[in-house]
Amino acid sequence: MNPVAVAGIGLCTAQGSAADIRAGSPLAPPRALPWSPSPRATCTVGFAARGIDPLLRGSARWQALARAALGELEGRRDVPIIVASCNGGADEDEVAWRSAFASLGFDAPVASAACASGLHALWLALTRIEAGEQEVIVLAVDVLSRANHDNFEVLRVLSMEPAPWQPTSSGFVPGEAAVALRLVRACEGDGLARVSIPALAHDRDAVDALAEVLSAVPARDAAAIIGQGTGPVATDERELAALRSVVGEHVPLATALTSFGHTVGASSLLSVALAALDVRPMLTDHRVAVDGRRLGTATGTTLVACRALGGACAALTVGSQTSRSRPVVPTTWSTASPPPALRIPLLRTIADEALAHRPAVPPGALIVRLDEPLVPPADASIGGRLLPSVALEITPGFVAQLVARAWGYGGPALCLVGGSDDAWLPTLAACRRVHGTVLVLHVHGRGFGWIA
Repeated sequence: MNPVAVAGIGLCTAQGSAADIRAGSPLAPPRALPWSPSPRATCTVGFAARGIDPLLRGSARWQALARAALGELEGRRDVPIIVASCNGGADEDEVAWRSAFASLGFDAPVASAACASGLHALWLALTRIEAGEQEVIVLAVDVLSRANHDNFEVLRVLSMEPAPWQPTSSGFVPGEAAVALRLVRACEGDGLARVSIPALAHDRDAVDALAEVLSAVPARDAAAIIGQGTGPVATDERELAALRSVVGEHVPLATALTSFGHTVGASSLLSVALAALDVRPMLTDHRVAVDGRRLGTATGTTLVACRALGGACAALTVGSQTSRSRPVVPTTWSTASPPPALRIPLLRTIADEALAHRPAVPPGALIVRLDEPLVPPADASIGGRLLPSVALEITPGFVAQLVARAWGYGGPALCLVGGSDDAWLPTLAACRRVHGTVLVLHVHGRGFGWIA
C-alpha cells in the first residue's frame, strides 16, 4: 500500500478539541454520571466531552460530538466518510438499540467491533485510498450512555480507581469521544504523520491475536507504544505478554484511558490521533508496569495496539515514516472452534450453518453486514440486567468473530451496521479490488444470506 498521511484531525473529548490538546489545556477530571446509577454500581463517574450540552442523550448526543469533531477538520467535505461506533448512540432501551445506527445522520454503514471499531474503520478507509480515492475521512464516535454503562457493570470491568498495568488493576472509568481524521495520499516533504494500514485479527483457540497483529506491523521500529491497560489485571498481563513477544522492554508504554476514559468504539482511533498530534498521553500515578516495562512516552514512531473485549485485535504504526504492514491473511484454514452456548436464536442458526458456507480457500476478508443490531431475547436478563454472555452477543462485531471462529479463519473479520446499498457497495468494491476475495454475510431481520 502506498504511504497515507493524516492531513487533519478533529476531536471532541473530555480534554477538548485537538487545538485544546495541542495547547496543553489543563486536564479535566471525570465527573458524576448524568443519570442516577444503580446502587450496586462500581463506578459512578465518567469523562464527558467538553462543550457538549449535558442534557443531550442518545443519537442526539452522538451527532453533537460528531459535528464538533468534523467541524475542526479543514478541507473538503465531498469525500467518502467511513464511520465507526460500538453502540451507535443507543441510550437505554431495546427500541433505541434497534434503531441506533440508523439515526446517526450518515448514509454509510457503520464499522462496529467494540473498542477496535475505529481501527476497523481505518482499515476500510485506507483500503478505499489504495483502491483509488485521493482522500477519505474516518470518523469514530461513542457517547456515555446508561445502556453501555450497565453492560460494562455486568461484565465487571469498571472501576473508580483505574490503575493500568498494575497489580491492583480492576477496570476503567467510562468516557466518550468523537475522532475525525482526514487521510490523503502522502507526498514527499509534506511534513504529515504517516499511518500504516492496521493489521486485523481476532483471538481464537490457542491463538493470541494481539501477538499475531503485532508481528504483522513494523513494531520493532517503534519508539513508543500506546496500548490500553483497561484491566482487570489478567487482561493487562495478556496485553503485556503480547507486547513483550514483539517489542523490546525498553520501549515505553502509555494509555489514553487515564485522561479520556474508555471511549469504547472511538478509543483506538483516539490513540492514533494522539500519536499523529505527537501529544503522548501520560500516566501520572505509575512509572513501571507489572512486568517491569517503563510507563511513559518517547519521540518517534508510535505503535498503537488494541484488543477489544470480544477478542478483535488491531495494530498499526504512526510516525514521520512508517513501513508497510503485512496483512494477516492465512493461506490455509486453522482448527475451527465450536460455538459457545448462545442465547440469541439467530446466532445459533448462523453458527450451525457457517461451516457449510466456508469457501475452499480462506478469503482476503470476511464482512458481516447487519441491517440493524441484534436484540437480546426476553429471557436474557436477571434482575433487569443482561447476562454477561448476552452483553457480548449483542455487540455487532461478535457476529463476524463467531463466523470466523466457526471457519477457523484468522484474517480480517469486520462487521458493518446499517447504511444504504449505494453507500456500501463502493467500500465492498474497494475491498475486493485490494484484498481479493471478500465473503459477505448479510443479516436482515430474522434471516441471513451469503454473498460470494
